[in-house]
Amino acid sequence: MLDPLQSRRSRSKHGLALGLVLLLGIVVLVIGMSMIAISGGLLTSSVDSKQKIKSRMAAESQANMQMAAAVEQATLVFGGEISLPGTPMSDLPTGDGSKASAEIEPIGVNGGILPQERITSGGFKGMMGLKVAFKVHSLGVAPGGAKTAIDAEVKMYQVPIFQFGVFYEGNLEICPGQTMIVQGPVHTNSSAFFRSPGSSGSEVGFQGPITASGSIFHWTMGSGLLWYRLIPEESAVYSLAFPTLRYDMTEMKTFPAFRGEANVRWGVERLNMPIAGATPRSILLPSSPLDPPALNRQKFDTRIGKNPGANRWVNGVTPRPAWITGPKVFFDRRERAWVKFWDFSVKDITSSDSIFYLADTTAMMADRGNAKKRVINAFRIINAAKLPRNMTIATPNPVYLLGDFNAPDPTSTCGPAGVANPITAERYCNALIASDAFTLVSSNWQANDFAHKAMQGTLERDSADVHWTQFKGMGGADSLFEMEPVNGSAGVGPARTAVINAAIMTGNKPSIPAALPPRNYSNGVFENLYEGGWHNTIRFLENLDKDTVRFKGSFVCMWSAASPGLDTGAGKVIRPGAGGYYFPPVRLWSFDPRFTSLANMPPATPFLTTPPTYSFSELR
Repeated sequence: MLDPLQSRRSRSKHGLALGLVLLLGIVVLVIGMSMIAISGGLLTSSVDSKQKIKSRMAAESQANMQMAAAVEQATLVFGGEISLPGTPMSDLPTGDGSKASAEIEPIGVNGGILPQERITSGGFKGMMGLKVAFKVHSLGVAPGGAKTAIDAEVKMYQVPIFQFGVFYEGNLEICPGQTMIVQGPVHTNSSAFFRSPGSSGSEVGFQGPITASGSIFHWTMGSGLLWYRLIPEESAVYSLAFPTLRYDMTEMKTFPAFRGEANVRWGVERLNMPIAGATPRSILLPSSPLDPPALNRQKFDTRIGKNPGANRWVNGVTPRPAWITGPKVFFDRRERAWVKFWDFSVKDITSSDSIFYLADTTAMMADRGNAKKRVINAFRIINAAKLPRNMTIATPNPVYLLGDFNAPDPTSTCGPAGVANPITAERYCNALIASDAFTLVSSNWQANDFAHKAMQGTLERDSADVHWTQFKGMGGADSLFEMEPVNGSAGVGPARTAVINAAIMTGNKPSIPAALPPRNYSNGVFENLYEGGWHNTIRFLENLDKDTVRFKGSFVCMWSAASPGLDTGAGKVIRPGAGGYYFPPVRLWSFDPRFTSLANMPPATPFLTTPPTYSFSELR
């Protein structure tokens, strides 16, 4: 279910509301000047006409101000009651004695709940949104007594973000080394970069629709194939399979439309979160009295329900619950840093709430040992193959997930809303993991011993253990914990499949602009500087070449990971083996169609907003 919260009636003039007030003020002036021009000689010959125009402008001014207030109010409400008081007849600050009043009427609200409606135009076309609509009944009175009544309507939609299969704030890069079919709507507020693999029979395909606020660059390698569905409901595709490279889609004059629909579009409007000008990553941070109301409405820390003491833990600020243990440490070779992590055991939680907020902002010495390495604070999610209820886990720290998350469970009572007796494959909860960065480690994570005798037995040490504070590494400064955990082809157990059913909201490290078109058209330069892209935003640290990762949900990347020093450049992520960090698994990633229903959004789902639309009608 959606997560309705109590509405706040803020009158602040910052952010979106201030911009709208200024914009609407300009609109009022333009309308007024247009009316004066249309009236022509009437202004010089008829006092009544002058009075009538003044009364109309007074009514429109009041209506515009109230609509701006309504839009501001709408950014503070998600699925809850929404109301706005009218204004009594009062003098306007025009200095000519004009007066105006207004009454505000919410439209379509049933029992205080916003209606759901399918959006029929714009960047969210086809998606479901919560319609926020007001009618403003405004009366303007001129100094001479002339009156004008105007009805004005303002409408906008709040759109839960997990209706997208993939949503990026920055550049979206999808350039895997193996076949990958991307499902669900795809959008980036920047540019998109798509490359097919070079091996025979390999392909990258998009079901669509695909939209980019910037450009779309794409190219093929070798005998690889890159294709786009003409429209999602049809089998017809548009394919790129050229013997030479082809890059900028904006140069293609005839990218085909099908039945009047363009399934791939670039240069479209940005799709934004209403957070009063803050950066999207701000919604992960602990709440602050300085937060503007619109940002406060989307912060996970402020949406945790009625018992914040039971499911909110900020290290050093609030008591630690029993289901969080640690800390332990290990060396993450991909980060080239020690990771101090706390285990969050889902099966051991005692709170009945559904939103869990965790933060560790305490600093450890960057050099706890002789290796001169920094320390990253993180959380590891364990025992989460089965969830007790629909659940959101949010933290400003990196997350390491051990094993499965929210796998199908024949005994689960969650299931998708509106489906009676769902099959076992659909019996899992609506879930979200929101974090700075996201790393998946397999159930074999603890299976390997270190060659160094002092460290044999486990990858993980208690944070007070002298070995990790003194360990210098083997064979060089970057070979700490040289023996990473192994899996699959290295002979530790059979091939495995990791299952994740959830929305994931996290960060990445984008490629530098010098690696990408239009600054660079050399595939060799791209290969050397490429940072990994969307398909590597779920990070790995193991030899997984016999394994499969089956992810089903929605993937949102709204920020660059704050954890510094990710050593992912110069081919080091995508080159496995002795010089790399992992062998990649088979990635079977898909969009979860349950997220097309707003009733299946995870708790505290962030939302985007459509631009408001306005209409006016004069009554008398």
